[in-house]
Amino acid sequence: MSGDQIFVGSVTILLSIATLLAALGYLPGADKLGVASKVHRRYGARGVRLFYWGATVLLLALAVAILRDARPSFAVPDSDRNELSADGASSP
Repeated sequence: MSGDQIFVGSVTILLSIATLLAALGYLPGADKLGVASKVHRRYGARGVRLFYWGATVLLLALAVAILRDARPSFAVPDSDRNELSADGASSP
C-alpha cells in the first residue's frame, strides 16, 4: 500500500467522522450547507439527518475500499504495469 492510499483513506475517514457529527446533530449549521439545505427544504430535519447518515456510510465504505486496495479487475497498478511491460507482455 502506498503513502497516497493511506493519506486518501485517512482523509476519507475524517470526512466520514464530520458527516457522522452532522448526522448526530453536533454540527448545528450543517443543515444550511449546499445540498443539505435543499434536502431540508424538501424533507425537513429528519431528511437531512438521513442524508448525512447515508454520506457517512458511503464515505466509510469508500475508505475501507481504498485502504484494502480493492480494485476492479481491469485496473492494474503502475508498479504491476511496469513489470508487465518489462516481461514483454502487452500492456493493458
